[in-house]
Amino acid sequence: MKLKLTEIPEGGLTIQEELPVGWLVEQSGFGPDDPYRPTGPVVLNLNVRKAKRQVTVSGTATATLAFVCSHCAEDGLLTPTATLRETFLPADKFRLPEGRALDLEEQDFQNAFYDNDEIELGRYVAESIVLALPMFPVCERPECADVPGDHREDWDEPEAHKRVNPMWKAGLAQVKDKLKLKK
Repeated sequence: MKLKLTEIPEGGLTIQEELPVGWLVEQSGFGPDDPYRPTGPVVLNLNVRKAKRQVTVSGTATATLAFVCSHCAEDGLLTPTATLRETFLPADKFRLPEGRALDLEEQDFQNAFYDNDEIELGRYVAESIVLALPMFPVCERPECADVPGDHREDWDEPEAHKRVNPMWKAGLAQVKDKLKLKK
């Protein structure tokens, strides 16, 4: 999915598009052994603005993916929405003859770059969707979605380590009972 700078009108460009399931597989490299499997189109809603040679892309990208719950191993569906906001600058601005140094500022590391007046939006959109995915997805079953101490917002809670996952509690109780019987 390439965007030529010459195709961006002075007032900007709005991209509202549905990309097929295979597009995300192709762009992100999802394979059959990956934890996520794209199952629906990627819905793009982007605004593109150009100021001289600087291009800003903002908006959202939403995908539908199947996954296996990290708690119960049941199949689930997830619809992550990635919020996109990136400034693209020409890469030639940072190319120097060999042996010359370039002073970079912090803001130079916060931008993406393009070559030949063409922006490769596909990789950027796919990467944003992948980064919006949870590391350990859980399904909507109450015993999975509400596992205490498993969510990032609980990590700083002083008592979080004392709570027990209800699925583990039942299994551990059975093991404990079997050990008592052997004595």
